[in-house]
Amino acid sequence: MISKEAAIRRFVKNYEIEVPQPLVEEEYKFCVMNMKHQMRYAEMTGTAQMNPIEQMKAMKVMEEKLKEEAYYNVKEELVIKDVIHKQDFVVTREELEQHAREIAERQDSEMEMVKKFFGEDFKMLESDVKRQKAENWIYEQMSE
Repeated sequence: MISKEAAIRRFVKNYEIEVPQPLVEEEYKFCVMNMKHQMRYAEMTGTAQMNPIEQMKAMKVMEEKLKEEAYYNVKEELVIKDVIHKQDFVVTREELEQHAREIAERQDSEMEMVKKFFGEDFKMLESDVKRQKAENWIYEQMSE
C-alpha cells in the first residue's frame, strides 16, 4: 500500500496546474536560505565543518535538487488549494473542536490555551482542517 505522503506526491506530480515562475523563484530563495542555515547550524554544533569554499561547492551540488524542491513545494500548495476549491469541503464546529483537542494533546496544553490562541470559535483552524480533508481526499483517489 502506498503511503499518504507518496500518494500526495504522485497526485501533485500528475496534476495539471499552472505554476507561476516568480513563486518558484521566491521558494527557491527560501530553500537556499534554509540550506545555508542548516549548514551553519551543523558547523556551530560541530556535526560538520566546512569552509566557505566547501559550502559553495555543496550548494552548487544541491542547486538542482533545491530547484526541484522549490517547484514541488509551490505546486503542492497550488494543487491543495485547487482541490479545496473544487471539492468545496465543509468544516463543522465538531471538526474544529476535534482539531483543537488534537493540538492541545500534541502541545500538552489545555483547551483554554488553544481557545485563547485560536479564538473561541476555532475559526482560525478552518483552513488546516480543509487542508487535511484535501490530503485525505487525494489519498483516497490515489488508493483506488
